Order: sequence, then C-alpha cells, then structure tokens
Amino acid sequence: MWEVRKNTNEISSSAKLVDGVKEHIVRGLSSCSKSDEACQLRHLRALKNLADPSTVPELLKVAVEGSRSASVGAMKVLVSLPKESWTQEVSFHYN
Repeated sequence: MWEVRKNTNEISSSAKLVDGVKEHIVRGLSSCSKSDEACQLRHLRALKNLADPSTVPELLKVAVEGSRSASVGAMKVLVSLPKESWTQEVSFHYN
C-alpha cells in the first residue's frame, strides 16, 4: 500500500492558499453594496463551501446588519459551521 506524506512546505503552501482564498472572498463580500443581494449571496455560498470557522465575525456582521436574504444566508453558513467555532455573540443572536 502506498503511503502519502506531505512535507511541511506543502502544508504551509496549502494553508497560505486557503488564507488567500478566504481573504479574497471576505473582501468581495465587504465590497458588495447592501442593495446587491446576489453579490452578497454569491460570496456567502463561497464562505459556506470554505467552511472556515475564522470567518464567524464577518458572517455575524452580515447576519445582524444585512438585508433579510443576506441575513438568512449568513445564518445558514453559521449553522453549517461546527458549533465549537461559535462565539458567545453568535450563540446570543442564534438562541
């Protein structure tokens, strides 16, 4: 049986790539106008696919301050993340 090993450079490169993608998506979300729900929902779907708990603050901001559909989209992403990644603020708004 073949054993696959990743060296630390590959892991470091993967982490950098994920961080870059996350920053690109978050920047895109923040550049959407409040009236452009399609833009917001597109970026929220991308954040859901990324499934990175470090995006909780951005998601919570959209959930609280966004339009109705953007808020629902952000809450769907928050609910899809592991509950351990929720902050007290998320738990307060969700419960």
